[in-house]
Amino acid sequence: MVNGIQWHYVDEGAPEGTVILFLHGLPEGWYSWHYVLPRVDHKYRLIAIDMKGYGRSDPRYGDYNWHHVAQEIGGLRGNATSHAYYCSTSCWEDWVLVYGALGPDLVGFFSFVASAGAGP
Repeated sequence: MVNGIQWHYVDEGAPEGTVILFLHGLPEGWYSWHYVLPRVDHKYRLIAIDMKGYGRSDPRYGDYNWHHVAQEIGGLRGNATSHAYYCSTSCWEDWVLVYGALGPDLVGFFSFVASAGAGP
């Protein structure tokens, strides 16, 4: 439980490693990263979450403004004292959440991953 919310997440890799937080797009969940996680160096701490109200994470009504959600996401870093890396799919608001409210001093790197989808 972080910030009063029961978050569902998958946590892999080195517990003391630099955090890479994987944020899914809409209408996805942490599972959208299930092929990626095994391929990322496990010297990092890899955290793939179900965003608030998705999958098995608690919904909370009335507090979805981007400043508030960004602070909640920042709480998922745990007691990591250094910056974290963020990886996101399909939703530009994920970038705004992390960069806009948490500040660049907490963000070591941001990656936006997009896919053209499968062909016929």
